[in-house]
Amino acid sequence: MRVALIMPAAGPRTGSRTYAGDIATLLATRHDVHRLDPAALRAPGAGAALAARADLLHVLDAKSVLDAVAAVRRAPLPVVIDLHDDYWTGRPPYPAFDRPARRLRWRRQRPRYLALLARADMV
Repeated sequence: MRVALIMPAAGPRTGSRTYAGDIATLLATRHDVHRLDPAALRAPGAGAALAARADLLHVLDAKSVLDAVAAVRRAPLPVVIDLHDDYWTGRPPYPAFDRPARRLRWRRQRPRYLALLARADMV
């Protein structure tokens, strides 16, 4: 199977990034994996281009594709999304020094996140 694996190309090796690297390595042992940076999804026609190169779209970090939700929604492929937290689906109850900024960002990003999850064939 040809899998388009959407994962950030660079950044700190946090828990989710370490997980993404391990999943990419494991999938490559059984499938033809094409790693794509989320920025590649912002190009015009990205959804159609994915269909020509892959049988499945696997998003390894939903937060990384929030600026490209439209391309994921238009991709005529089955979509699998790894969800590492529920921050964007609920309302975080914990205190934080930057809570006002988080609340503004949450209001802006939440609809995109929910649209992405609604498009998924598997979470």
